[in-house]
Amino acid sequence: MTLMSPVDLALLAAEIGSRTLHIGVLLVFAPPPDGRENFAEAAYREALTAVTAQAALMAEPVISLKTGGLPAWEPADHIDMARHLRRLALPHPGDDTELFELVARLHESRLDRSRPMWEGYLIEGLADGRFALYGKIHHATLDGMSGIRMIEQSLSPDADRRGMALLLTSDAPQPSRERGFPNPFELVRDGVAGALSTVNVARRTTVGALDWLGKAVTTDSTPLPMQAPRTRFDGKVGPERSFVGRSWPKERLRAVQRATGASGNEVTLAMCAGALRGYLLERDALPSDSLIAMVPIAQRQREDATGGNSLGLALCTLGTDLAEPRARLERIRQSMADAKRRVREMGYVASMIASIPALAPNVARMLPTGTLTPPSYNVVISNVPGPTKPLFWNGAALQHMYPLSIVFDGTGLNITICHYADRLDFGFLAHPESAPELERFTDETETALGDLERISKVHST
Repeated sequence: MTLMSPVDLALLAAEIGSRTLHIGVLLVFAPPPDGRENFAEAAYREALTAVTAQAALMAEPVISLKTGGLPAWEPADHIDMARHLRRLALPHPGDDTELFELVARLHESRLDRSRPMWEGYLIEGLADGRFALYGKIHHATLDGMSGIRMIEQSLSPDADRRGMALLLTSDAPQPSRERGFPNPFELVRDGVAGALSTVNVARRTTVGALDWLGKAVTTDSTPLPMQAPRTRFDGKVGPERSFVGRSWPKERLRAVQRATGASGNEVTLAMCAGALRGYLLERDALPSDSLIAMVPIAQRQREDATGGNSLGLALCTLGTDLAEPRARLERIRQSMADAKRRVREMGYVASMIASIPALAPNVARMLPTGTLTPPSYNVVISNVPGPTKPLFWNGAALQHMYPLSIVFDGTGLNITICHYADRLDFGFLAHPESAPELERFTDETETALGDLERISKVHST
């Protein structure tokens, strides 16, 4: 049994009204060259016989006397796979548009808290014999990096490997459930350590907040809370979702990186910034001030991501008020350099605490008077490191890893990018009224990358 972190507890407590706080991924597979027609069906039926899963998929939220009534995570003794895993099929031959529409509907419903908070769906009927696996898990259980790492460990770079389970079960021993009550001396020890840690976090939070304020006063690239313009993305969000996935070759972005000296994250942010500008210009809805993005910053290496949440939060000025793509990219570079330095120096806990004033105006959108204050950000944009080599499951090649994240009141558009092999898989998730015609937004993203290639004097392939 493990006590919930303040971040995990906040993510659980914040899921009220129509808000859902689970994240997901859509994995698209090509059929194995020697695959049978019932290949996916056989794998599904075999998965239903499993009674254990990977450790993160066994964690249940509990309130126990062992922890003095504090919320904690406890591993389940066993799991009823039939309650977590379902099999669906599109009318053959299903295309990507139909797949994305189905996944958007599946992403709308809330997870059951009476058992480990995840669900999986095996989806058949795609053209060319392809099939997909869509899974969602509560963000309190793990962050996106941990989820991608868990999937990576379930697959293989060996195209000839066979006998693999359906991405869920694990050969690793499951953590044993603790019995009895904890040692009172251990509680005292942990309490003292926690108090000292709290003092250190408070110091880091104060120093970081003062640094944030100083940079905001002296530069135009560091935004403060409630400085974002009002846009159509900042309103109320109902339960409906729209989703589109799209991929771009990494080499196109790397060419821009080499020409400009920007990082991969900065180039993807510039793509999104250009798309936002074009999308809103087309609708005569572009504010005169720059849009601001909330950007999660990972606080650990991909190899260390095994569960939980370990990330900082940064506000990034996107430069959407600038017509010239190069100037927009430079504004983003300046904004992210300052934000990443501050998050590193503060640590993720202090960074999260310091971000509360930035989060509050957007979260307050759920209240009747919440729209009276300006938002702190207009969109969430996340980059998730993924597998660097092509992966396979029983010979079936993994073609795409499209991520799905969270939208809620005040944040009607979320863009998450997963790095996989030689491509970047973008997951665009929105409330349909906040970002109608989401497919057009993906077209604007391609246009924005083309603009960056032209000003960098490189050519797409």
